[in-house]
Amino acid sequence: MTPLKWSLAQAKGKMSRAWLNRSVISGKTYQGVSGGVSFKFFEPNYTSVNLWRGYPEYTP
Repeated sequence: MTPLKWSLAQAKGKMSRAWLNRSVISGKTYQGVSGGVSFKFFEPNYTSVNLWRGYPEYTP
């Protein structure tokens, strides 16, 4: 979902940069872009998930 040439450390760095550049999509969903990859972030619901979650978003 991230470029194959990215190391794990690089992917984490890009995700962190995307987090800093995020904007609200709707409700508790945010989106940020870094390194040409779009990441979606989801706010915790505090009942079963206590941490923010983020994923690269694949758009063909």
